Amino acid sequence: MDDMLFRTEDIQDEDIFKYYVETQRDIEIVTQLKSKTPVILVGSRGVGKSFLMRVAEQEMLRDFEVDRVFPIYLTFHRSSLLRTNSDEQFKNWMMSHICNRLLRTIRRKGFALTGEVIEVFAGGKTREDDIEDAPIVKLSKAFDESWRSSDAIDSSAVPSIDEFKDAIQDLCEQINAKRIVILIDEAAHILVPAQQRIFFSLFRDLRSPYLGIKAAVYPGATYYGESFQASHDATFVKLIRDIKDASYVSNMKAMIIKQIENPVTLSNIESRGDQFSILAYAASGNPRSLIKSLGLLGNITSRSVENTIRTFYRDMIWADHQNLAEKFPPLAEIIDWSREFIDAAVIPDLLDKSSRYITLEKDTTCYFWVAKDIPATAKEGLRLLEYTGVIFEDAVGLIATRRKVGTRYRVNLGCMFAKTSNSSLNYLDLARNVTPKRMMEITSSHPLMEEAAQINVSSEPDNNQILNLHLDKSIEVLDLTEFQKDRLRSIKIETVYDLLNATHEQLQKAHLVGEVRSRRMRDSAITSLFEYLSG
Repeated sequence: MDDMLFRTEDIQDEDIFKYYVETQRDIEIVTQLKSKTPVILVGSRGVGKSFLMRVAEQEMLRDFEVDRVFPIYLTFHRSSLLRTNSDEQFKNWMMSHICNRLLRTIRRKGFALTGEVIEVFAGGKTREDDIEDAPIVKLSKAFDESWRSSDAIDSSAVPSIDEFKDAIQDLCEQINAKRIVILIDEAAHILVPAQQRIFFSLFRDLRSPYLGIKAAVYPGATYYGESFQASHDATFVKLIRDIKDASYVSNMKAMIIKQIENPVTLSNIESRGDQFSILAYAASGNPRSLIKSLGLLGNITSRSVENTIRTFYRDMIWADHQNLAEKFPPLAEIIDWSREFIDAAVIPDLLDKSSRYITLEKDTTCYFWVAKDIPATAKEGLRLLEYTGVIFEDAVGLIATRRKVGTRYRVNLGCMFAKTSNSSLNYLDLARNVTPKRMMEITSSHPLMEEAAQINVSSEPDNNQILNLHLDKSIEVLDLTEFQKDRLRSIKIETVYDLLNATHEQLQKAHLVGEVRSRRMRDSAITSLFEYLSG
């Protein structure tokens, strides 16, 4: 297969529209991201949250002369390396990061700020042509380097919420904008719960007629806190690509074709329509999963598709899920339970029912329902399964048999396909005929629910403890080439901490590593580290 991009951060601004496949739902979401309303975009890893944020950003920049809405796009992925001693310090880091990105974006687009406006965002007097010398930029860098020590950081350069909102209004007047839209990617999913609650408190406090805040989060891994009221403080928008939609497969194919230039590869996809459809359904609406599974293929054949589904949806996805136990040890027992629940109880039952339904020419199922009163530990297990994309929340407050209230979920079709073979259960018959009406029902009396009730969970993880745990990890956990790992080990770089602490000069001491390669190696390592920390 061609070398395809599956991460939005690898796509340059000018290429965003090149890879954009408009669906009606995507258009609606992008419109909401450009609106006045605070929006929280919820979607599993790889469904395209970052991409749609970038589309919204580029559309606002393109249409600024007409619509006068100016976007600021930023990501909070560096929060995984942040060492904080208080809630206030974490809030100051977020504000410094927002101000830093705002200054850089405004300058890059050619606007010259004057007076108190630039002083508020910069944290003090600064030259407009020398942003690097701004107190807020220096503070942001100090926070980003805080993993090195626990020394206190002077945050006096950070503006108060009111000062920031007043400066935003002044900024709108200076650049003749109706409002500023701040798009915060990777907003909360890599933060510990305490940090997430602080973020959503800030999200709520920043609301202003001149400022629209949008945030992208994962389902099942986000804690909003008691002060954040979902019905009042934001509009929640779910990004789900419905496998039951008539144009589902054609839309997924269009996303792939946008990236393929080799005519042989295109011909292979077009001529093996059913096999491609199987892979598209297995992806369960996740473009990244489809791209990654295609990357494991040579030619598209029945055998290669089955082998790829087993490799990707039986081995790789579950490996990602189990890796959560390494990142968050207090949740290890719940993570083990959640896999057993889905893999040993739910999927076999759904496959058995669907097999019988196909024989009887009836609709199939990939849905299950759980009662509202299941143990809290079981609910946490389901949240983690959502986070890794094994299941998807489909309906809340649904009444099932005996008038019980609960939540309906959909199982990733790829995980179901991986538990059987296309010859014993036709994948397309299953996928094309799924209906939520034939859901499996699970109450608190289920044996695995009773088992979940016995699980004890230690206290909520502390960010500094988690950070120390990750810094002590071997470089083996990072997605680096064997050459890169060998070169790093040759100069005694064995842990994540060693790598982060290494200079380009140190890396160049490795055999066959010069200035250019050392920079690429460190950049690659840092990118891999953030990917590891963010799941």
